[in-house]
Amino acid sequence: MDKRGYILTNNHVVEQATKIQVQLNGETTRYAAKVIGVDEDTDLAVIKIDANKELPTAKLGNSDACRSATGCSRLEARLVCRRQ
Repeated sequence: MDKRGYILTNNHVVEQATKIQVQLNGETTRYAAKVIGVDEDTDLAVIKIDANKELPTAKLGNSDACRSATGCSRLEARLVCRRQ
């Protein structure tokens, strides 16, 4: 996620959604999101929320630098998607 509200997620999470909402960690507000772009081959999607404030960011890493014993973190944003 970047401070302007762009969020990287999986395409399969949003591909059939008719409505997407994002709830940030520690908040009760749900933000409406729109799909900016998808790549089916890599199962990635970019969505955007307008929160009217600067948002926390997450820096992307290089998976080539990871070792098998390295722990993982998950992004603390919940997507609520409605499918038809």
